[in-house]
Order: sequence, then structure tokens, then C-alpha cells
Amino acid sequence: MADGSARRGPKAPGYEDPRALDLDPVLEDALRTGDPEPFLKLEPDQAHALLVGGRAAWQVLAGAWEDRAARATCHYSADPFGVWYPVFTWTPN
Repeated sequence: MADGSARRGPKAPGYEDPRALDLDPVLEDALRTGDPEPFLKLEPDQAHALLVGGRAAWQVLAGAWEDRAARATCHYSADPFGVWYPVFTWTPN
């Protein structure tokens, strides 16, 4: 479990940064499709600037699932208070 960016609106802890609205859909698509590759490509500087607290956890996830297929289930994906909270499970195919 990891959080996404915390810069998705004027009430967000990091205020608003349009780059968050570009990055989070890429990460959400990766979670929905069981694709670990985008998490391996997530740059530390970009994650830091967008207050993505889950970068390290996602990279561990990606390393664990590398070269494995996953079936993804979305339990929750929303951004209350300007922070994106995705809750997904991956099950091996």
C-alpha cells in the first residue's frame, strides 16, 4: 500500500501541481493492469517534487512482480483533500 501525489488541488498539502494530474493516471493505469514497469521508471526527484510518498514501496512492489503477470482489483482510488489514495490488490495469474 502506498500513496500517490499530494499535489492534486488547492487543498492538497503541497498545493496544486499540474504534473501530478499527469503522473497519477500513469501509475493508476499500471496498478489497474498489473504492470510494474512504470513504478520502476518513477524518478526520485519527480516523486519528491510531487510529494509521492509511495515511490519506494511501489518500486519494491515492481521488483517483486517483475516478469510475473498479475490480476488487479481496485478497491478504492480517489483524491480526497488533494492526495491520491489508491487501494489495489494484485493476484498472480
